[in-house]
Amino acid sequence: MNITIPMLLNLSLSGIGLAGSDVRGFSCSPSKELYLGWLGLGALSQFFRVHSSNYSKRREPWMFDDETLEAAKKIIKFIYNIITYIFPLAYEYSKEGAFTS
Repeated sequence: MNITIPMLLNLSLSGIGLAGSDVRGFSCSPSKELYLGWLGLGALSQFFRVHSSNYSKRREPWMFDDETLEAAKKIIKFIYNIITYIFPLAYEYSKEGAFTS
């Protein structure tokens, strides 16, 4: 997780403006604290993608305790609240190759 923000910033500076990371990691089995950290980081990335390796322990929000599930719901609701700002910019970038607004 420590390299995700520098990686996304460097990709943006290199001309890849729409990039994200694997939320929750891809092939690890994180603790609930790390899981929520990944969700929070993913929520602030250009796109939010939750998936994992077939060889990893399942980790949907409901696979953790109720406290983790409620925290995950708050993060996901936050994403839905800001999506109306993100999608138009992503569309603009896909057409123009840059953000012009």
